[in-house]
Amino acid sequence: MRDTKTKKQKAMRIIKNITISLISIILLLAIIGLIYERSAQKQALNEYPAPGKLVQVDENTLHIHSKGNKKPTVVIESGLGSWSLSWDEVQKEVSKYATVVTYDRAGLGWSTEGHTSRTGDQVITELNALLKKTGYEGPYIFIGHSMGGLYTQLYASKYPDEVAGMILVDTRPPNFENEFPEMKENYANQAEQMKLYKFLSNFGIVRLLSGGAIHPGYSEESKLINQAIGFQGASFDAIRNEMLAMDEVDQEVLAIESLPDVPVIVISHGIPEDMSEMGLSNDQVEQSWQMYQQKLADSFKVSQLLIAEDSRHNIMLEQPEIIIESTKEMMEQLNLQ
Repeated sequence: MRDTKTKKQKAMRIIKNITISLISIILLLAIIGLIYERSAQKQALNEYPAPGKLVQVDENTLHIHSKGNKKPTVVIESGLGSWSLSWDEVQKEVSKYATVVTYDRAGLGWSTEGHTSRTGDQVITELNALLKKTGYEGPYIFIGHSMGGLYTQLYASKYPDEVAGMILVDTRPPNFENEFPEMKENYANQAEQMKLYKFLSNFGIVRLLSGGAIHPGYSEESKLINQAIGFQGASFDAIRNEMLAMDEVDQEVLAIESLPDVPVIVISHGIPEDMSEMGLSNDQVEQSWQMYQQKLADSFKVSQLLIAEDSRHNIMLEQPEIIIESTKEMMEQLNLQ
């Protein structure tokens, strides 16, 4: 009996020691991860400082970057969770005959987030203030991709005299996820996953594993910048806030009463995304998406619909030349070249 009790006590001590050792190892790894991530963040900003200006707008510090010095000014509005780096090729080429302005919405890229509201009105009010503070004068030609296409329409509605033309690149249809419940559920899950990504990013885990998540359309240098700057904790907060505001942005767009009578070029992808993992019919999703692009083009007096035959959704990375040529064409239409 005594031997049995002694054996149990010995076993418990071993288990206790193993548990303490495992906890110590986990804590040590967490501390190492924290130190690594803080060091990596400082190194990233030293190696890849913001190429443009950092401007205080209300509670946020926003990064704005321009190339070129000719009129008109072309303003680029990125899609959900995306930022200025995605537009390097378009900005480089279009800046040969215009001033091209890209910027990072709050919390993305080199911008910091203070004001967490990401309604469409908040986003475009911040952009308007940013353009005014930095002295870029309109009327502008706007290029808006995906959610950026919705923000662009909201900007044109609120500031009609400041918009000379719009290039709407694979604009996300308002209420699109409500049409497909599986997609809406998937987006809700992704928004919650951003909390986990932010937590893991504190320990450098996301940074170490981020290489495979970067679109192959980026240049090699841009891939390095994306990995260094684009996977910080604040980015995941910003993406989550933008995702949570999608329904409200949709309602804002659907409530638009009028848009300025300006030329519009709608560009849609030619290669469908695979939605089968969500349990959706690719044909149904694609048909709904393309119907909206046609409807969008038809809603303007002077417009055309172009198909980027060799591209999926990220046309600025996969077929940037169609956006570059469309910008030239619009400038010719407006007699601005």
